[in-house]
Amino acid sequence: MKFFNCILFLCFIQISIYAQLNNTNYDSIIQPNIKTVLLHDKNWESSEAILDLAQPTPLLLSFDELGNQKKNYTISFQHCDAYWQPSNLLATEYISGYLELNINEYTFSENTTQSYVHYQVEFPQDNLMFTKSGNYVAYVYLNGDKNQIIFTKRFVVLNSKVSISTSVREAIKQIEQSNSKQQLDFELNIQALHVINSNQEIITLIQQNHRWDKTTNNLEPTFINQNKLTFLQNEEASFESGNEFRLLDVQSLLSTNRGVFKNYSDSLFQKHALLETDRQRRGGSYVLTPDLNGGLHIHNRDFNLNKKNSSDYVWAHFSLKFRNVDSLGSIYLMGKLGNWQKTALNKMRFNTKCNCYEVKLLLKQGLYFYNYEYVKHTDKKSSVYAIEGSFWETENDYTILVYYRERGTRYDQLVGLKNINSIKQ
Repeated sequence: MKFFNCILFLCFIQISIYAQLNNTNYDSIIQPNIKTVLLHDKNWESSEAILDLAQPTPLLLSFDELGNQKKNYTISFQHCDAYWQPSNLLATEYISGYLELNINEYTFSENTTQSYVHYQVEFPQDNLMFTKSGNYVAYVYLNGDKNQIIFTKRFVVLNSKVSISTSVREAIKQIEQSNSKQQLDFELNIQALHVINSNQEIITLIQQNHRWDKTTNNLEPTFINQNKLTFLQNEEASFESGNEFRLLDVQSLLSTNRGVFKNYSDSLFQKHALLETDRQRRGGSYVLTPDLNGGLHIHNRDFNLNKKNSSDYVWAHFSLKFRNVDSLGSIYLMGKLGNWQKTALNKMRFNTKCNCYEVKLLLKQGLYFYNYEYVKHTDKKSSVYAIEGSFWETENDYTILVYYRERGTRYDQLVGLKNINSIKQ
């Protein structure tokens, strides 16, 4: 009877979590005083959040909270299916050990005008291990109360069983778009799986530049040949190439760097960086510029101290000269610096005085690896083409993800993952 009550209690907790997560966009920062949420391999800050069951190097989650008051935060995890809906598994079925972790590692900011508390936690740990592959959402909440979620972050757990061969080329199927799109062709070797019907058991997705908002729906293979699935000239596997990301350098607030016109402090001692006005790049020529495909890298050049708690925050003022001919849609500043979200915080407003679009974001000091782009959003469709242009030569990262719903099971395994660069193939 006690065991039955325990199971009911766990189910009740999960139903509560489902309700919270279903009302929350994944990779969302819910509390505005939470900044610089990063999740990556503990040894590589610019890596993506991928945990390999065969080589479980821990992931490191870190974030800042503005202010100088330390709070009690907890992290828990939800297993999801290939389309990021909560799976039909209890937490005890995909986690061995504790089901949550207290975030006990924190430091207060030093020598900064903006006070903040820096938190971080590594997982998995000896007392919390993941036992199943697939999609996961980490959610952090206050004072042990799952109704007080402050942010969510996605990551994947891989159990590699499928080999993937790939190539990226100019999209030639759609002739009118061949100079602005990139096409992925690839082949899956599923010999290690016990597949009876690949259309029902295999789900294949493609992601551009590690962005979940730029991920295809399930792709159908062009050819099925015994243990191989071949994807050729699949329209769903062609992507708008876009342009190289714009670069911002605020690694120093004592001097102006790339993209910065002027640094200053206001009457409240808050730091500001006025950036050079950006202009529309559509219609221009393609220029190869090294970037992190929308990523960022935190670095402080002003003081030789720990960048985690000695890098200050600065208000970065962005402006864009763009003639919105049809006057429809909204303009957003996009990148990892805004968590790839289209929100009121990164929506640009038109200023009649300067005849340009403007927005300001509070950013932690960073190396020139603050990447960003401008996106026009109309009728639930977003495109960089109107402002940035799109060139098939653009350097982009692509990730192929292969999920397997084995017969008789209730969850999607992540059994294949391959990253490919459009230039460095």
